[in-house]
Formats: sequence, structure tokens, C-alpha cells
Amino acid sequence: MVLDAEKSLPNKDTPHWWTVESIDEPEYSRTVAGFGLSPVEVVINRLGPYKITLEVAFDDKPKESYSTSLVLRDYLVVSIGDSYASGEGQPDKPAFLKPEEALLCNPTKARAFLEKALPAIEEMIYEGHPFGGVMKLGAEAWEWIDAHTYDVTEIASDLRDLLDPRNLIWWATTGEKPHPVVWHESNAHRSYISGPSRAVCRAERPGRGWITYLGYARSGSTIQDGLLGPRVLYVDDRPSVDGWANDRGQIQEVADAVGGRTIDVLVVSIGGNDVGFSNALLDFMTGDVGYFSFLGGSEGDDEGERERIKANTEWRILEKLPQKLDQLKVAIDRELNPRHVLITEYPTGLFTETGTNGDVVDGEPDGVFCSMFDMDLDKSDGQVVRGLGKLLNGVLQMKAVQFGWTYVSGIEMGFDGHGYSDDDTYFVCMEESCLKQQNFWGTMHPNSKGTAVYAEAIANEIGYKLGQPRSPH
Repeated sequence: MVLDAEKSLPNKDTPHWWTVESIDEPEYSRTVAGFGLSPVEVVINRLGPYKITLEVAFDDKPKESYSTSLVLRDYLVVSIGDSYASGEGQPDKPAFLKPEEALLCNPTKARAFLEKALPAIEEMIYEGHPFGGVMKLGAEAWEWIDAHTYDVTEIASDLRDLLDPRNLIWWATTGEKPHPVVWHESNAHRSYISGPSRAVCRAERPGRGWITYLGYARSGSTIQDGLLGPRVLYVDDRPSVDGWANDRGQIQEVADAVGGRTIDVLVVSIGGNDVGFSNALLDFMTGDVGYFSFLGGSEGDDEGERERIKANTEWRILEKLPQKLDQLKVAIDRELNPRHVLITEYPTGLFTETGTNGDVVDGEPDGVFCSMFDMDLDKSDGQVVRGLGKLLNGVLQMKAVQFGWTYVSGIEMGFDGHGYSDDDTYFVCMEESCLKQQNFWGTMHPNSKGTAVYAEAIANEIGYKLGQPRSPH
């Protein structure tokens, strides 16, 4: 405990003393003398209520004393859930790639190549002319170069930057050697700069106790595979990918870790994977073109596929998710029995932008979600995705009220207008994900700005539940 009397003393030579005494155990008392205006540190090895007294000896006056009370507590906050809670896209220490590795992280160029490769590969596979397919690829590539001078110039510019002596000198003298990404728990893509972790740092108020934070979220989790049980790779054979956690679900892992200690606040982020949101994004893209019909698409029927995907996702949200949340409620009450449960909402405006007047508008998906061919997301797809997100949040809020949980709002609104294609996006793009964590799994997760919004909303609710309400940030 650090005690500071600077604002109560007329000058640095004023004698003063601090006394800290336990209210529950009066015999536990400590008195220390202050030195000048420097703060005094008093080691307290017990929690509970305390009376703190400052005694000051002014010149030619009787000593005066000032007292206040303080309750020292150690609160326990635990986080479980999916990639939004684990910190996907925000590793503890981003990777530092070699120049040639960094260049490969631009999916614009990979997409440009694939757009030319896929038709040739299709011909090679379905028409049985491998050499003809390769020759077709080469011919089309040259045609594409002639028609897309800007993209070729961009590639050439990147290569020129890569070989620029000034950049090579910087790379050689930067002092940082290439290294892989570092996670607090690499098997779960769990980070200490995740939204819940940052929320706890913001919620903790000096002088009112401490917050012990335990994060157990795992990227890719669903209620059944991740919370109630271990994550799996295949539905049929069901091999676990959580052997490192002794094939336990997060709830059992938390129960084993905390023992009989009471959890003051349990933060939960779940539902997005249960209703297949990432799969829906893929379906919207692959449903556009005929040669992706083996993935569920039809012959370019954008509107028909959009309605089919929308109906399937709505069914999972409205019919299946409530049943799974009921099972989750039973398991949480039986195994953890926390004092408070917070369940967080999801951002819904994945492709919204901030208009010229500062209003939120539906943007046109770009980057990896665009294509020269029909395999892409358009504005109508983005609007459907936004509507499905709002429906998902509505179910989470409804069940939170039914369960007596707290629905953490403010996240959806905080992200609106800062979608993937906005100049001031709150989401991790593909290039950033590749550069920071050496894969594309962080794409569409909150970046540092988005994580700040996510953390702020959770921190406000944690503060209220622990009796430490926060002022507006």
C-alpha cells in the first residue's frame, strides 16, 4: 500500500506519521514515519477493512490527525469463450518477419494470382489437359498484366522497396531479429492484451483492492466444443485438439484451477462460432460461382444463395443457439457458480463505413472480399451479415435477461462505421494478421482500436459489479 501526504503538508520538513490498523483485528496495526514529501510504502499482508490515519505536527500547534477507511479485497475475474475473448489478432508479441516473408503477406497479390490460376486449374482438373491448363494460365496472366497496369506497378513497387538499400540498412540495423509470434498460450491463441484482459486493467481502481484475472478462452470455441468439452477438428471422428489441456473444456479447466474460491465476475464471449458466422461469410462468396458449387454454391444465383444462407443461419440462431445457451447456464451454475456473469455482444457492422457527414453507412466490401470474378461479397451480402449479427445479439441479450446475467452492450455501437473497408477500421485485415501472427486467422477480429472499445464496455460492467463504478472514459 502506497500512502502519499504531499497535498496535506505545507512543506517538505513537516513531521508526519501514517498509521494503518485493521478494523477486524485491532491488534494488527502499523505506524510509519513520513520522509519529506515522498510517498510511504506500507506492506499489508491481509485483506479486509482498514482505518488509515495521517498525523501531522505543524509548527507551534498541536498535532492534527486525519482518518479514512478502506476495504482491501482481492476480486477474481475469469474470462471464457471464443476468439474474441482469447485475443485472436492481438498476440502478446507480434512476429517480426524477414523482408521476403513480409512481402508474401499481401493477400492482394495472392488474390490476383489466384484469380488467374483458378480458371486454369479448373480446366486442368475437369478437362484433363494439365499442360493446356498451364499454358492457358500463362497466356491469361500476360493478358491480365496488360489490363492491370496499376496492380503490376504495385507489385513492382513492393519489390523495389524490398531491395531499396535504405530499407535493407534499416532492416539490418533495427536491432530486432526475425522471430515468430508469441502468445500467452499458443494452443489457444490466448493473449494478455485481449479485450477482457485489458478490461480488468481498466476496471481495477487503486486503493479499493486488487483484481486477479484468469483467462481461459480458446480461439475457435463453441459452447459444446470448447466450453463444455474440448475443441475438435472433425465432427465424425471427433479428435480433440486440446490434449495440452488434458482434453478438458474451459469450464472444467476453470473449476479445477480456482478450486473452491468464489468467482466474482465471469466474462463470456460465445455464440458466433455456434451459428457459423465465419462459414456464412465463406458461403456468401463461394455461393456466387458455378465452379464452387461443390462448396454449396449454384450457378451464379447471388440472390438465391443469399436467401438460402440467411435462412440457414437464422435457423441456427433462433432454434439451436437458445438450447445450447441453456446447457451452458446449467454447467456454469453447477461447476463455477460465479457471483456475476457478463456475456458480451458482437460487432455487427463488419462492412460499415463512416460517411461524409459522420453517419454510419453500409460500405462495399473490399480487399480479400472482392474479386474480378463473381466470387465476392457485395453490399447486399454485407447488409445481410449485419442483420444476422443483430439477430444473434438479440438472442444473447434475451437469454442474459432470462438467466439473470448481464448483457454487455456498447460494443456493436462502438464498432459501427469502422468496418473492414473503412479508412479507420477497427478490424484486423489479412495483411496485418499475416504480419503479426504468421497466419490469416486474426482477420476480422478487433485490432488495437477495436479491442479498446471491447475492453471499455467490459470494464464498465466489471466496475459496477465490484462496486467500483468508473467515470466515462
